[in-house]
Amino acid sequence: MDLQLNGKTALVTGATAGIGLAIASTLAREGVAVTITGRDREKLHNAVAKIAQAAPQARVSAIVADLATLLTNVNLNESMPEPPGCMSGPDDPDCGGLLPGFGLEIATGACAGAGCPAQSFFRVE
Repeated sequence: MDLQLNGKTALVTGATAGIGLAIASTLAREGVAVTITGRDREKLHNAVAKIAQAAPQARVSAIVADLATLLTNVNLNESMPEPPGCMSGPDDPDCGGLLPGFGLEIATGACAGAGCPAQSFFRVE
C-alpha cells in the first residue's frame, strides 16, 4: 500500500509492543522517519530491531521517556489557578514539581547544574 508518506516524520508513543509497534512498523515501511518512545531501554531496542526487520530501509530512533519520573512531585488532582497544568512558568503553583524533572531551576527556568545533566525525563538512544 502507498500512503504517500515517504519522507515524512512521525513520533509514535507506546511503540514497544502491540498496536504502537504495528503503527511504527507500518509507517517505517511507508518511508516515514519514525521516532518511538518508551520507559524501558531494552524494550525500545527490541522494538527498533523489529521495525528494522519489517522495514530494512527504516529510519528509526528511540527516546527513553519516563513520565512517572517527570511527574513524581506533581499533584495531578490539583490545578491552581486556571488554566490546568503548568502553563505560565515558575510562579504557577502547578510548575513546582514539574520543572525540576526537566533539569530546570524553578525560580529562573534556567538549566540546573553544570552542563545540564540533571534532566531526568528523556534520553535519545
